[in-house]
Amino acid sequence: MRIKKHENLTKQNITKVIELLEADKPITKKEACGILNITYNTTRLGNIIAEHKQDIKVEDSAAGNC
Repeated sequence: MRIKKHENLTKQNITKVIELLEADKPITKKEACGILNITYNTTRLGNIIAEHKQDIKVEDSAAGNC
């Protein structure tokens, strides 16, 4: 994934956005893009979230193998 200087795509920030999107009263995708400081693009937002969830899954399985 390409990250531009002004974008805030830290693991913590992406996790926060996912929690807000999955909350009882979820934020809008436009608000999520604003929090991440990316242009409003739902496809890219979906890709960022999917990649983050995959990274978490890989980290969890690697931690379980120790």
